[in-house]
Amino acid sequence: MLNAGRRSEGRGDGRGDPDNNPDKVRQLQIALYRKAKAEPKYRFWSLYGELLRKDVLETALAAQQRNGGAAGVDGQSMESITADPAQRQQWLDRLQEELQAKTYRASRCGG
Repeated sequence: MLNAGRRSEGRGDGRGDPDNNPDKVRQLQIALYRKAKAEPKYRFWSLYGELLRKDVLETALAAQQRNGGAAGVDGQSMESITADPAQRQQWLDRLQEELQAKTYRASRCGG
């Protein structure tokens, strides 16, 4: 409990990476964290472009999988997305294309 007073720094304080994210993704996380802390009113207007990066999408999917991600509003399970490497890659490619075209809409089950 020596660090109990330091809790406000959180996981994103740039001191290690408990999720073992790729270096470039981790560098992005640290830069965004530091900018947000230094300038709380700053608006990240170009952040959408960073979300389109393949490494960011892969890292997000891997984190969701590690966390036992449940099916989303479209009812598609993590198992169906990550059943095999080709299926996983196809899903990521399609997601990236839809995000780039700004046409992504989660499908809704039953309506």
